[in-house]
Amino acid sequence: MRVLWVLSLSVAAMAQEICAPTPLYSICDVVFDAAPDEVKQLQAEVKSPRFRTSLVPAFWDGGRKWIIRFTPMDPGTYEFRLTSNLPQYNGKVGSMQAMPSEHPGFIRPANVHHWIHQETIKPHLWIGGVNHVRETLPASEDPATLRAFEERLKTANAAGQIVDLTLAATPLELMKRFPARQDREKWLRGVVSRFAPYDITWLLVAQYEDAPGGRALLREIAEGLKKMDPYNHVRGAGSKLTSSGLSADGWVDYITVGSDNDMLPMVEHQFYGKPFVATAKAKPGAEAFRKQLWNATMSGQYPHFEGGDPALIKVWKEFFERTRFWELEPWTDVDGGRCLALDDVEYILYVEKPSGPVEVATAKHGYEPYWIDPATGQSTKGKDYKGERYVGEPPSKDHDWVLHLSRDGRKQGMLKSYKFESRLNLGQEIEQTVAKVPFEIAEPVSDELSLAKPPKFAIKLKRETRATRTMSYVWSGEVVADGEGSRILALGANGQLSLPRDLASHFPAVLNIRVMAINANGKAYSIDKVYRLVP
Repeated sequence: MRVLWVLSLSVAAMAQEICAPTPLYSICDVVFDAAPDEVKQLQAEVKSPRFRTSLVPAFWDGGRKWIIRFTPMDPGTYEFRLTSNLPQYNGKVGSMQAMPSEHPGFIRPANVHHWIHQETIKPHLWIGGVNHVRETLPASEDPATLRAFEERLKTANAAGQIVDLTLAATPLELMKRFPARQDREKWLRGVVSRFAPYDITWLLVAQYEDAPGGRALLREIAEGLKKMDPYNHVRGAGSKLTSSGLSADGWVDYITVGSDNDMLPMVEHQFYGKPFVATAKAKPGAEAFRKQLWNATMSGQYPHFEGGDPALIKVWKEFFERTRFWELEPWTDVDGGRCLALDDVEYILYVEKPSGPVEVATAKHGYEPYWIDPATGQSTKGKDYKGERYVGEPPSKDHDWVLHLSRDGRKQGMLKSYKFESRLNLGQEIEQTVAKVPFEIAEPVSDELSLAKPPKFAIKLKRETRATRTMSYVWSGEVVADGEGSRILALGANGQLSLPRDLASHFPAVLNIRVMAINANGKAYSIDKVYRLVP
């Protein structure tokens, strides 16, 4: 960190260098001396070499110390102009030289379900506990406490890790600490001024469900971040099941999945054009965690299983670094396993329970087949294959396997003319026409549902085809009038609905139940039905 102590800027020194030459994505601190009760306004208008302008307010760091903190993202000369109620600072100008660095830049969502380092156009492989760590902001505004927390961010960033900065455990915690909107805004401005210059992502809360009014509060905080954060760091919220219920508000940049049921993200992946991050607790035991890790990946998620076995994560990481992971999407034309693919280039099949030959439909080319042991990373090359449907058997049936069908030469050629996207990925159009949807809601039968007595649910197939031989269903519900967002009510074709207590706050309520589904070929369907909800 480059620091210049500024005790005063004389009238004669109208322009000066305010920080020593600073590498890109490193912090420049400009420190001011003033009593806390003297400062009503102290901020800098910062203009980058590319003429991007940001307004950066100072934050109080205890005693008479105030800091304006900034991180350059463009090489060249940055210019600063101060605005303050203090005459010794108001109107003064300065500059800073930003030097090239090896930092790839802050991350952004890209290519529908993936990540990119925006400035360098490099794909980003999100791996929790490796290049991403979670830190929760202390529930304190004491400068000494915040400085100690800041050291953890510095250490993580220095190790090449992005910090998922969690602002609070739940929306309820923020409501209790800051009941008034103006207090929340003042607190958030201080948080952004101090921490936004670091390499972070914003995780507004660790879990957003079960808090009446939580959705509106998170929308308020997210809108505040959009206005205050000059780096536009990505924003998300932790979830017990899934944060997809917040996506309609327009501020969620990625969806977290707290459920370890892979059906949920597998279906939602077809409905939401955002990256998915799996955040369920790592399962104990090497074999259980290994299967959790690979199944989550096959559902289209980036893993964030902090506490998982580092050796297994290392095998996973080294494998996907050999792929075009930033273009892989779930591939359903398979038998015997679950698959990701960049069609025409490579196919990755996870076989959790080998029981015989597996099949993968491919574009008609030649491929090099590799069988990888996900426990060790050891690879066994199979016989080269050319055709439109690969049929093969794992080397053994005593553990899970990964099949990698790869056009190695094609991938090498693609790297010579590097582009982030080698194909257009628009997602699919969801089929909602009742006559074309191959299923219907058979239960609940009654038009009235009770929170106290959750009813049974069931799907009835209207026609059976090869495509409907395997169907995956996600049931969600929303009381639009109460504005709390949708909640996951059930998974699968039948069972008993789970109706959360915060689903509605006014009764009787109009409950819209939506069933999202995908068939064996990955085709997505959606149907809705309205019920009357009572306590």
